[in-house]
Amino acid sequence: MHKPCSKIDSEDDFGEDYYNMVLPDMEEALLNLENFMTTAETNNNEQAYEAVLEIIHSIVEYTRNSNNAYKFIKAKGIDRVIPLCLKSHNDQVKSRTLIFMKSLFDIAPTTVSASMPIVIVDLILDIFENGNLALKAHAVDV
Repeated sequence: MHKPCSKIDSEDDFGEDYYNMVLPDMEEALLNLENFMTTAETNNNEQAYEAVLEIIHSIVEYTRNSNNAYKFIKAKGIDRVIPLCLKSHNDQVKSRTLIFMKSLFDIAPTTVSASMPIVIVDLILDIFENGNLALKAHAVDV
């Protein structure tokens, strides 16, 4: 009896060319995210928040591939941008960050758990205490 070949690539793996198009340089994306967050939070700049949301979206797409998720973790992305985004005054930024964290846990649960600084746990607890219902729902998912 002939068994069908198992699918090597997951349905979320679109190939290296796709991921390089989505996010050509992880370090540059992290630096841009840090800079835009600083501008957004300092000046309550809506355009900077939009840029942050676009970068988060690109990072989420990029890290759908497990190898790229590990690249994000290795670049200290969890330490550098997750706390910064969870401290944001903008609920959309917090929401997308929580969704991104859940995605990372789905892709690389052990590595993400080991890489998670305690400050992130504190920030999630703050969301439970002070956040709106939608943010609390996303925090529960994490």
